[in-house]
Amino acid sequence: MPVNDEHRESIEGHFGCDIANLGRGPLGGSSTAAAFLERFVENDRPWAHIDMAAPGILSEKDSSGFGAKLLLEYINTINK
Repeated sequence: MPVNDEHRESIEGHFGCDIANLGRGPLGGSSTAAAFLERFVENDRPWAHIDMAAPGILSEKDSSGFGAKLLLEYINTINK
């Protein structure tokens, strides 16, 4: 997901170095979520945000599993 300074600024809290897991304004939700997660990743560590929540939900009782295969294939690739 693309993450830019606008996304990072949208999660800034009101007190000190506080951050909010809730973006403000019309910015894309996926990129705002990635900006939030970015704050918890160590420097120079490769990471990715796979936004699979909305496309993975078909109904209250069913889900598509969107993104799960991608994640499992990646994990299997790096663990060989």
